[in-house]
Amino acid sequence: MISTFVKLNLAIKDIAQTKRYKEYALTDIMTGLKSRYAYTIFEAQQKTESPSNALHLIFLDIDMLKKANDTLGHVAGDEMIIAVSKCIKDAFGDVAECFRMGGDEFLVAMTAETELVQERLAMFDRLVSQWHGRYVDSITVSYGVAAANEHPGLNFEELLRSADYMMYQRKNRKPGENNL
Repeated sequence: MISTFVKLNLAIKDIAQTKRYKEYALTDIMTGLKSRYAYTIFEAQQKTESPSNALHLIFLDIDMLKKANDTLGHVAGDEMIIAVSKCIKDAFGDVAECFRMGGDEFLVAMTAETELVQERLAMFDRLVSQWHGRYVDSITVSYGVAAANEHPGLNFEELLRSADYMMYQRKNRKPGENNL
């Protein structure tokens, strides 16, 4: 009887530990956003069907992160990454899937009417513009938005490339950015 209880207790602990490991794999440790691994699962699900007409992909990249890392140190760059992720969570976290794609790149996948997407982008812009840090005084973020209803016929991967392209177009228009 005791042996059965011990085995059951160990099995429960193994299940809990497995659940924690899965959560760790799906969450970016620095930012608390969904991880790149979580994105690959999301992407695989999206590729099985045509994108919802209400799908909006927002690809984001922190401006001047490399310069901050090179001149102020990685503690400053980390501060910027954490700050932007908090702005993303605060603006989109309750209505979208939010991923850290790697480094200073993020993706927000939002299935909503364009008006709500624009409201949340305005909220994000406001949060970013109001932020001040300990090592870095301010941050700016370039982003591109691709909406399935504006690009009929594009699959998920093409829609993502479109958002990424628009983000780089916007980034290249900023003075001093030089694709950093």
